[in-house]
Amino acid sequence: DKYVTEGTYGETYILRRWYRGEECDLTNLDEAYRAVCALGRIHKCMWGLDVSETPYVSKTVGERFMGRTGEMRRLGSYLRKLKQKNKFETYMEGLLPEYLECAYRAQEYLDKSLDEALLKEAVEKGGVFHGAFTGHNLIMGDEPAIVNFEKAKLGPKVYDLYHFLRKGGEKNRWNGDFLERLIEGYCTENDLDEREINALKSENERLQSELNKKGDLERQVGAAMLDARVHSEELVEQAKEVAKKRAEMLKNK
Repeated sequence: DKYVTEGTYGETYILRRWYRGEECDLTNLDEAYRAVCALGRIHKCMWGLDVSETPYVSKTVGERFMGRTGEMRRLGSYLRKLKQKNKFETYMEGLLPEYLECAYRAQEYLDKSLDEALLKEAVEKGGVFHGAFTGHNLIMGDEPAIVNFEKAKLGPKVYDLYHFLRKGGEKNRWNGDFLERLIEGYCTENDLDEREINALKSENERLQSELNKKGDLERQVGAAMLDARVHSEELVEQAKEVAKKRAEMLKNK
């Protein structure tokens, strides 16, 4: 009991022993390689579990992606209904169709992928994945420590590896050799069948292409935001000038 306390609003705080070390640096190949090796080992322990009672089953990537696409559609609907738009909102409204086109293409790809088959197999065989396997949840000591399993669910082990590869790819400008090395590292500790490896490689290639396009769009959005900010500052100065003139008029009266 001395390690548990309750806050003012009923929240619980727990004091526990923790690991010594820093978070995993995804730009460091040696650290990332050690991390995926540790993931391969822990996945072996998280496969074949008796999980018949658990309600925690992952959604497919396609289902989660569909939710994000819906958010973009709602944003587009909101922007269209705005009677007065600033420059940024106008620019964003013009860009959304291009983003949605990318999302629909990705959804079509996911619908044809092995995602649903892999999920079904994991549920049947009692396979659990971490759910948030990133550098933030890795403590790099003498042995990497994987922490924070709050999002663990029934689902394919490849979900964790894909998530880590995606984060690593973003940090390393989608260096193909870097990603290949991480897949090799995982396979030294745990098996991936050919369909899982092909799914990882094809998805990384697709993401690299889409993210290059996204980068161009983000640069355009950034320019629009800067333009909107400058325009807003001009409006503020104009409003100050009008207010100053009105104050002088009132003073003269």
